[in-house]
Amino acid sequence: MCVERGTKKKLSDLETPTALNKQFTPDESIPLVYHMHGDANHPPSMVLTHRDYLDFVTYLSKEIDTRLPSVIRRALSGTIYLSGHNYTSDTSSLIVMNGTTNKMISESLFRSAEFPNLYPNPKTNMIYLVSSFSDYESELIAFNGTTNKVMEHIELKKSPSDVSFDPMNNAIYVLSADYDEIPPSNYITAIDGTTNKIIKDFPLYGIADLRAIDVNPDTSMIYLLSSSSESMSAINGTQLLAER
Repeated sequence: MCVERGTKKKLSDLETPTALNKQFTPDESIPLVYHMHGDANHPPSMVLTHRDYLDFVTYLSKEIDTRLPSVIRRALSGTIYLSGHNYTSDTSSLIVMNGTTNKMISESLFRSAEFPNLYPNPKTNMIYLVSSFSDYESELIAFNGTTNKVMEHIELKKSPSDVSFDPMNNAIYVLSADYDEIPPSNYITAIDGTTNKIIKDFPLYGIADLRAIDVNPDTSMIYLLSSSSESMSAINGTQLLAER
């Protein structure tokens, strides 16, 4: 574990976890980034495999009061979601942990060829995971944060790269690419946030190599970042959904 505050600082550079509490109070202007799953510069600290995650959860449940600074413990006082991947069996997991009692609530296993990305929707208390098996086979898993149950496996016909939410229209947008087309074309797959059903795949003609998507929750504007041209495009989400 390590701390970043302007310049990198290892937790070991501080005397104790309480030293961090006295030295630093995070806010919006100076946030705290705390590497819960280890530092790539210190490989033994990394949490990578399914077994690592189980050991990690067990470790936190026993040592969280002495190992984590209070400012971090307060941030983790709600429900904690941990995603993990086992590369030997091509399975991934979503671990739900109670941030107050530090006990595991549930664990859901599913098939995936790579580490799953996790996207929480705070408005609906749904958590979405992108599970990819290949460039041509992937799905979006809808997990109910209230019941801690998998609600839906949404088959994606395109290869996903990023996910964002539109609270004004209660829609989920999956940025994806179709590798059957040459060159690959980008799409926004719009999903209904209530039914978890696909509304439509909207093609994004003339915009290449899109890598990231984000939505302004107050205006429903969708912003797309291109890696090749280092440019950003804007689309009105309300108008886009009107074209369904």
